[in-house]
Amino acid sequence: AMVDVDTNLVTIKNCGYEILGHFTFPESAWWEPYYCPLKARLESFRKKYSASHERIEMIESVQTEIEMYRRYSSYYGNVFYLMQRR
Repeated sequence: AMVDVDTNLVTIKNCGYEILGHFTFPESAWWEPYYCPLKARLESFRKKYSASHERIEMIESVQTEIEMYRRYSSYYGNVFYLMQRR
């Protein structure tokens, strides 16, 4: 389940780690290197796997993920946590 940064920081401390730092990945870290190339490939995947219902479902789930990120990326993101065992 997704939780906020503060909740994760408390969990990290409660698990016996010292938090050395954390940062949120910018949207550009997802769009340019990941979602844009993936989105470009989806159409060719749709053609290549058009006869496979299971693969088309998977392709559509990826399309849904991209759309969800496009619409709601200002509400959630990915955070990198750097920690060390106490």
